[in-house]
Amino acid sequence: MAVRLVFGFITLFAIGGTILNLMSQKHGKYLQAMLNDFEDDEQFAKSYRKMMDEDNDATFREKGNLLKMWHDIDKGYYDRLDEDLERIDLDVLIGTDEAHVSIGNSEDALSYLYLLGPGTLYSRGLPELADKLAAKRAPYAELVKTTAIGMVSEANEKYFRNEDDRGIEFYEGFLSGVYNNLSFNSTLINLYKDVAAVNYLKYCYDNNWPNHFAEYAMYLPSIYKQKIGRRWMEEVGLVLPEAFYTKDGSLDDYIIPGYINEIFAQEPPLKGKASKFTDEVIEDEIIDDVPAEEPEKEEAE
Repeated sequence: MAVRLVFGFITLFAIGGTILNLMSQKHGKYLQAMLNDFEDDEQFAKSYRKMMDEDNDATFREKGNLLKMWHDIDKGYYDRLDEDLERIDLDVLIGTDEAHVSIGNSEDALSYLYLLGPGTLYSRGLPELADKLAAKRAPYAELVKTTAIGMVSEANEKYFRNEDDRGIEFYEGFLSGVYNNLSFNSTLINLYKDVAAVNYLKYCYDNNWPNHFAEYAMYLPSIYKQKIGRRWMEEVGLVLPEAFYTKDGSLDDYIIPGYINEIFAQEPPLKGKASKFTDEVIEDEIIDDVPAEEPEKEEAE
């Protein structure tokens, strides 16, 4: 049940390597230029415009539009979001009916709309903007319900919105390898697992479940070593006790169940809860061990 980590091959701002592996040399030069100019707003705008003017491939143009949207979210240009979303034509990338859904070559760019964009907006306290991304995706919910990116996105929405079970049941199955019935780009499946693992661990930490936490905590050091990994942990608020970190600020590799129980017994969990961890949740209303007392009979006079 290994959760292999792939945060290393993506940058803070884009899944650049995956995008470039999926595109032809002709079309690749336009997105490559946008990626290279991501931190320079003026140059990025020029590269984007050049792509729109010169690239006549509909799929790659939409990838450029999605990258433009992600740039504006990441840089905080929220006033451009409505225009960005209006410009994107998901019919080109996803299709309009189930028989024609094949997003494998578009998952890299769609991750901005389904994963990275929403996660960033929720972490910045902008759920109303995340709602706009959700509205853009909504017409395609049925079409992507058999895709990994669609199901992880749905679970993340529950998680960030604190709805239903917050996606925990899906995360548990997904991290255990139950995704054979979902379609996905094989180069991205581990990214989805890592996102699910961080969300799941945050939930276990908040709810005092040391054994569940320990099951995947061993992978946190590798996630934390990558900038995007640290960023996602910050987005979900997974800030661990100081004892989990080494003197140089890295996350300690020696994280095992006993160590977790010992540390968490000393440190209060997040949200100010002072109780120790317990993996068993018992609902009070189903506890009925004490028989009801029979009413006392009145003695006959």
